[in-house]
Amino acid sequence: MLVLGLLAGFGAGFVVGQRLAVPPPPRAVEVPRPVPIDTTPPIQMALPPPVAPAQTVPEPARAEAPVEIEEPDVEPPVPVPKPTVARPAPPAVSRPAAPAVRPATVRFDSRPPGATVYLDEVRVGVTPLTIDKVAPGEHQVRLEMLGHDTWRTSVTVKEGEQYFLGASLE
Repeated sequence: MLVLGLLAGFGAGFVVGQRLAVPPPPRAVEVPRPVPIDTTPPIQMALPPPVAPAQTVPEPARAEAPVEIEEPDVEPPVPVPKPTVARPAPPAVSRPAAPAVRPATVRFDSRPPGATVYLDEVRVGVTPLTIDKVAPGEHQVRLEMLGHDTWRTSVTVKEGEQYFLGASLE
């Protein structure tokens, strides 16, 4: 009886295991792709008319003075120009020369590190962070980190200068 119970338990476990087994992943099937149809019209080029071969005239049977046969004037074939694609010239734009503005560099740091940095309400990265191209002028800065206080300030940067902003979110 014990043997029958063990066999029945083993068989039931095997069947349940087969049903719970992860099915094999589906195989990729190659999908035929349509062949693109070329809808551009063929380029037609004008060809010169064919030149007829020079005809030979049989000599007359009697011995008279030789007759000179004038060959027709054959013009050389006219070269066919290659088709060219006309490309418009770029428009000439005259702009007054603007004075070069050197951007400022701002370095952001926080305690603890890993705070999200927003410059003028735009997410720019995570601390520690250095931004090399900050336009001169006044900017709003916000540092946020989940589970910590939000830190806000405004900074006025000048052309070509370097700034450091450190914030404690604890």
